[in-house]
Amino acid sequence: MRISSLRASLFIALVPLALVIGACSAGGTTASAPSPTPTIVPNATVLRVEQSQHFTDSKSGGTSAPCANGDPLINGDCGETVTAQCASGDVILSGGYAVDDPLAFVTSSFPASGSTWTVTAHDEGQDGGSHAVTVIAYAACLHSNVDAGVAAVSSTPPIPSDSSPHEVSQNCPAGTIVTGGGFRGTNGTGESLPSPTGWTAALSVQLKGSAKPQLFAVCAKNHLMAASQPKSTADPVLGSGDDLTVACPAGALLVGGGGHTVGYGNITILAPDSGVAHWQLRVSASGAVGGPVATYSVADYAVCATFS
Repeated sequence: MRISSLRASLFIALVPLALVIGACSAGGTTASAPSPTPTIVPNATVLRVEQSQHFTDSKSGGTSAPCANGDPLINGDCGETVTAQCASGDVILSGGYAVDDPLAFVTSSFPASGSTWTVTAHDEGQDGGSHAVTVIAYAACLHSNVDAGVAAVSSTPPIPSDSSPHEVSQNCPAGTIVTGGGFRGTNGTGESLPSPTGWTAALSVQLKGSAKPQLFAVCAKNHLMAASQPKSTADPVLGSGDDLTVACPAGALLVGGGGHTVGYGNITILAPDSGVAHWQLRVSASGAVGGPVATYSVADYAVCATFS
């Protein structure tokens, strides 16, 4: 009886130890804790993309309305349209343009999609001749590893067909900030600039025309926060042009910009520079103006934002 009892005791003691050894040897390893998911650190860069087109306009384009590009028919011509495309995955924050003839004028500069900026220019030979012109469309594109929730909003305000500029505004939705803006189908404009809550432009329709200009604001709701809208101003002498640039404060991104000329001059450059560090504005004015020396006002605006 003692031997049997001893054997039973040894059996009972060894069973848990065998279970432990079996659990360790099965599969060769013990279960490990899951690896933590890495935290994504948001980062962003603003890149400039451009596309150019050469054309010649004259007073008699011979085109009939409506224009396929959505622009107004001006002196029988629909102008020349060019579009800049952001790289795959990048989104439009703003855009701008340049023309290399002081007689050329831009009738559209707007976000045609979430990744493109479209510009239409005219040069109707106001001096009696035709001109070879280069028009450039610029897109300021957000390259980021997170979704900034960028989208354009637009309106078609009622503009009288009296050839006069009419100032109108488009607000961004609540909870978003403006990054840029533009216009489409106006009879030329000397004003396209940011407001605290959206975009403002001076739109016009030629006398007895039927165009319906549009106004656009580009707005962001995630990761971008409004920083400031610094500006640079000048008062050129009538008959002369001017060049202005304006930058954002340290630590802020240049996401867009605009400009304004009052009383005289034609905006021929309204765009970010190649490094997207400054917003550029050029006002051209041809011919001399007689009489007393007088000036007109020019302003160049930057739209700045911080990113987190």
